[in-house]
Amino acid sequence: MQSGKKQVLANSLLYTSGNILLKFFSFLLIPLYTAYLVPEEYGIVNLALSFVNVFSCIIMGGLQYAVIRFYADLKHNMNEVAIMIGTVITFVGLFGFLCSFILLISHKLWQSII
Repeated sequence: MQSGKKQVLANSLLYTSGNILLKFFSFLLIPLYTAYLVPEEYGIVNLALSFVNVFSCIIMGGLQYAVIRFYADLKHNMNEVAIMIGTVITFVGLFGFLCSFILLISHKLWQSII
């Protein structure tokens, strides 16, 4: 029991430190962006990154958390794990393709809004 708690703590620490490093390096890139981009271009880049972040959450639909949750139940049967991950990848791929197609068709509307 104790080793399980230590493993969870170590994995949580690793995950948290990875997120902190990602945010730290993103913060360090701000001077680079401002040195090479005028404010209008920086605004466009920031808007595009925000758009990508929102649509990646929509396209994923929270399935990354479902994989984590159901992997714990299925980890003893690798065939079921493979089916679950294959289903998630297929869904995300098809839904991403559908969303991209819809955005491509309606790009004039999005250009007028943005």
